[in-house]
Amino acid sequence: MDRSARVLKRCPPTLILALALVSSSARADGGAPLLLFINVPVFVIGFVWIILAEFVVYRRLIPTLAAKDALYDVAIVNLASTLAIGIGFPICLALVGLLGGLLPGTFGGILAAAGTWLGNYSQARWAFLFTALWVPVSFVATVYFEAWCFKQRWKRRPFMRTDANQVSWKLNAVSYTGLVVIGVLMWLVFRS
Repeated sequence: MDRSARVLKRCPPTLILALALVSSSARADGGAPLLLFINVPVFVIGFVWIILAEFVVYRRLIPTLAAKDALYDVAIVNLASTLAIGIGFPICLALVGLLGGLLPGTFGGILAAAGTWLGNYSQARWAFLFTALWVPVSFVATVYFEAWCFKQRWKRRPFMRTDANQVSWKLNAVSYTGLVVIGVLMWLVFRS
């Protein structure tokens, strides 16, 4: 088995699907799922920021927790939410957009725009508006998904009496602020 086949065999299916969607749609005439193009680079580049920022805040919110356990909690919960919400949600929307691209008429155009698919320039304005809608939706989904993940992790710790929803809101407020800054910086660097 050659090296590329071994590397591909180790990749998670979500990553393979994301790469397939991104690389196959990155044509001048084919369009692209806007939210996927925004989220994948921002979350991949921003993952280090997310872990570090949330680790610092998490340790301040729960000072009795050992640093190693806090780092492990933050890393596991954020890896799960990045795959499910940060990348998985835009992939689902991209699939909705692809379906919309196959359907004729206004309904197909609306689905393509809801999937944030940029290909039909008459729908581009709607794709940008739907992207602006999906970002706060993904933020709220991340907060509640991570709160659920924290609750699952805390079940093994009887001393944890902290409200997971409150912790998750605070952690994500910090990390998403950083992600917005990273996204704006990436836009400024790559807009030329």
